[in-house]
Amino acid sequence: MPTPTQETALFVNDASATPTVVEIGCPTSISGAGATQESIETTCLGDKSRQYIPGLSSPGELSFDVRFDTGNTSHMLLEDMRKNRTTAAWAIGFSDGDEEPTFAEDKLTFTSRSGIAFNGFITSVEFSFEQNSVVSASV
Repeated sequence: MPTPTQETALFVNDASATPTVVEIGCPTSISGAGATQESIETTCLGDKSRQYIPGLSSPGELSFDVRFDTGNTSHMLLEDMRKNRTTAAWAIGFSDGDEEPTFAEDKLTFTSRSGIAFNGFITSVEFSFEQNSVVSASV
């Protein structure tokens, strides 16, 4: 059965003071959560086709959009993290539960909810102001 996107949640560990798990408010889309496996060629002259073994994994870029609210501390945290060049633990919680992740050993983990955990930093926060709309930000 497919997993619905409703009730998906995005979390980050705010380590600016005491490590605190923060849910990012009102995300409207999340994409790019993945990695690319590089390959190392091992072909010998006697081979009839190229041969490869798995190489290093290159993390991809994750992007997400939010309906930006200056009164939402999680949104203001995003811009602070970009300015301060903060690397943090992040997690996406799937809709099969409502548990918040816990932070330990530099990562976020779920015990009763499916999710994806990773470490990363914010490269940009781009705002959009359109007529007859609300302010949004692409992160």
